[in-house]
Amino acid sequence: MTSMLRGLIAFTTTLSLFALFSCGKDGPTEPPAQVPATINLSSYEVSLTAVGQMVQITATVLDQESKVIPGATVTWSSSNPNIARVGPDGTVTAASNGSAQITASFDQARATASVSVRQEPARIAIIPESATLTTVGETVQLEAAVYDRGDTIIPGEQVVWTSSHPAVATVGANGLVTAVSSGITQVAAASGTVKMLASVSVVFPPEAFSITLNISSATLTEVGQTLQLAARVYDIDGEAIQSAPVTWSSSNPAVAKVDETGLVTAVFNGTTQITATSGDARESARISVDISGTGPRPSVDREALIAFYNETGGRDWTNRSNWVSNTPIGTWYGVTADDDGRVVGLRLRDNNLSGSIPADLRHLDEMKTMDLGSNQLTGGLPPELGQLLKLAVLSLDGNQLTGSIPAELGDMINLESLNIGANRISGGIPPALGRMGRLKDMHFHANDLTGGIPPELGQLTALVTIRLDNNRLSGVLSAAFGQWTRLTHLGLHDNQLSGTIPPEFGQLTSLVGFELHNNQLTGGVPSELGNLTAMRSLQLQNNRGMAGPLPLSLTGVSLNSLSLDSTQLCVPPDAAFQTWLARIENVSGVIECSP
Repeated sequence: MTSMLRGLIAFTTTLSLFALFSCGKDGPTEPPAQVPATINLSSYEVSLTAVGQMVQITATVLDQESKVIPGATVTWSSSNPNIARVGPDGTVTAASNGSAQITASFDQARATASVSVRQEPARIAIIPESATLTTVGETVQLEAAVYDRGDTIIPGEQVVWTSSHPAVATVGANGLVTAVSSGITQVAAASGTVKMLASVSVVFPPEAFSITLNISSATLTEVGQTLQLAARVYDIDGEAIQSAPVTWSSSNPAVAKVDETGLVTAVFNGTTQITATSGDARESARISVDISGTGPRPSVDREALIAFYNETGGRDWTNRSNWVSNTPIGTWYGVTADDDGRVVGLRLRDNNLSGSIPADLRHLDEMKTMDLGSNQLTGGLPPELGQLLKLAVLSLDGNQLTGSIPAELGDMINLESLNIGANRISGGIPPALGRMGRLKDMHFHANDLTGGIPPELGQLTALVTIRLDNNRLSGVLSAAFGQWTRLTHLGLHDNQLSGTIPPEFGQLTSLVGFELHNNQLTGGVPSELGNLTAMRSLQLQNNRGMAGPLPLSLTGVSLNSLSLDSTQLCVPPDAAFQTWLARIENVSGVIECSP
């Protein structure tokens, strides 16, 4: 028993030693090596809204068992560094608008993030920030630059321009600002929700109302003798206008001439008026030249009339009594002369005149009325007519005149009536005509005029009648025309006018006839037309783009005639409108609005 126990103990000991020696030979088992398998990024979609804006992407490298590989440093790259750059620490910086792929790599493992750069407006700069305009129609170009929040310009970013007071100044889609009337407006440039303002002031300089001269009359007795005239200009309140521009003219330079400073120089015997003009104001001094031993100079007016007679087929006139005779020119048929023998009126309407109007008529610088209507005159309007500064009435209607309207006619600042209707005149209406501040009647109808109606005509605040109908005028109606507060007749029909009727037309409170039919107008009837209580005729037919219900305010206007044919305008069905409509004597094309 004892021996068996001893044997078992020996066997066990031997087995244990064998096992111990076996383990000591091979050692413990090593864990498997980490192989980069995937990379996790902190962001896979990145949107940047400003050049220079930065965002950091972090990368974590995982092995085949999705365990983090500590200390693994990835390499970063950008598919388009011109759009988005990336630094060694994964910091992405926006460079320009567009898209790029940012890649992190470690050994064979890679991960990619998409980066989008789209600059968003943060502020707008306008140049200039403010402007002052001093005449109707004067313009200033505003430029806008849009910046992101990194203060980098957004290339090609468009802005929307608006004016807070279009009646003061309008602004076009390209930022061109045009003066309309005095006041202040804020011109806004907007991109999305971002807006910037520029202040535009329209300030008209004081208008000349009267002029005084240091001398009212004088006599010069030697050739070359001089006399210095001086003028002071005053506004309507009697306040002197400092440095007001003054122009000088002589009604008869053959007697005495005057330079730009008002220095008068004697030339030959006779009498002349030296006139100082500033804006619409003017004053004259009577200058006589009496040089002993010389006779009177031949009448410049007589010479001008003879040239006119020859140019216009005088031999075939219906009545040419006393013309080109030695009798005083005041006895010639159709000629009116003053006590000095100067022509003040030339009235030869319907007298079979033909040929062209000679430029020599510019010498009739005392003339106040010229009526050559209803004849067969041809050719163009001489620009020299603009030198007839005392002319109040010019009627050339019913002839066969061609060519364009000379801008020089705008110099006739005393003109009250201009009638060139029923001719063949073409081209545009010169903006310079807006200087004729005393004009009451403008008749340009039945010609072949084209282009827009210049906003500058809004300065003609004395207008009573304007007829531009039956031409080919186009463009939109200016809000500046709302200044025609004395206007009784508005004839713009049978043209190609477009756009809407400006609400400012509601200021034409003297208007009786409102004729805009046969155009291409759009939109509705402004409620402001309800202010036109003197209006008796409203003609809007054949403006197919006009639509919508008539405003309730019109029921306060006592119309005699209403025409809405070939429009989409309608009358609301309520009782007030129906009662108003029943009182109108002549109604055409009126339909009831759908419920």
